[in-house]
Amino acid sequence: MARSTPYKVNDVDKIFVETPEASDFAFAYVVQPSALHAGVFATVSDAIDAARADGASTANPKVILIEGGNYTEDFTIYDGIFLQAAGGRGGSAGEGSVIFNESSVTVDGSAIACGISGCVFLTAATANTIIQTGVPSSTDLRIENCDIEQTGGGTAVSFGGNSLQVVNSLIEGAIGIDLSLGQLVVQLSAIVSLGTCGINIQTGTTFVTIAFTEVDSIGGTCIAKTGSAVVTVVDSIIGQFSTSSNGISIVGTQGSMTVANVLFNVAVGASNRAISGQSGSVLNWGGLTFLPSTNKKVATTTMGASAVHMVVDSITAV
Repeated sequence: MARSTPYKVNDVDKIFVETPEASDFAFAYVVQPSALHAGVFATVSDAIDAARADGASTANPKVILIEGGNYTEDFTIYDGIFLQAAGGRGGSAGEGSVIFNESSVTVDGSAIACGISGCVFLTAATANTIIQTGVPSSTDLRIENCDIEQTGGGTAVSFGGNSLQVVNSLIEGAIGIDLSLGQLVVQLSAIVSLGTCGINIQTGTTFVTIAFTEVDSIGGTCIAKTGSAVVTVVDSIIGQFSTSSNGISIVGTQGSMTVANVLFNVAVGASNRAISGQSGSVLNWGGLTFLPSTNKKVATTTMGASAVHMVVDSITAV
């Protein structure tokens, strides 16, 4: 059951948590790997069950405060549940880090608002997706200050809800983020593809904004867009280290892509491009910088003679 008195965590007596989703959360349920203190939970699942029993919802959000340690459980997040590492973000090897090893997280399809902050997820032994939404889903999910590393050949985050926010996080996998529905905002983060795609924007996605973010790929495309989504990539870095893949690929003529103030570090190959799209695609671009200068490939040379594009600013090769 939930505790009725404050429990001291990391020398802080007040353990209420403030996030952009809600500024006045209910009492935080505390999880310890071995539940050494009375009134705490040994697993995240137990804490979530207690929070749900206490009426967790969008209107009555509950924080699950997780103390540093190693966890191996799979669990489901429900409406109004926000996971928070007690010590903040410590990195995969940091002292006091909350580390989930070979764990899978499912966001319940009926959840409206939920979040994960400050946690590390490491999966290498299987190709299991680390975080995924149930279907159908109308979820608003926020991932903040997290390291999500899927190095076993699978997808790190698979989302098909209303909106996904990724802030100040590292997401790595064969596919970093696989977006099938809704909206995506990525800020101040690093997304890494180990084989297929960094950010895969599928048909069904509506709006995507990627800002102050680095998207790298050592295999596959950094950003791939299909369907009618309106995509904006600004003030970011695209690092494509495979000579056979594109930095950004646009498939189809619906929607649009705007790329501005972006540095492309693209390996020089016979067929790869910084930005590649089919004839008729809508591309607005400007303020682009290319490394190396010999791979300055964008706009009409890539998009086709009938592509719709607008030169907003200059291209710089350095």
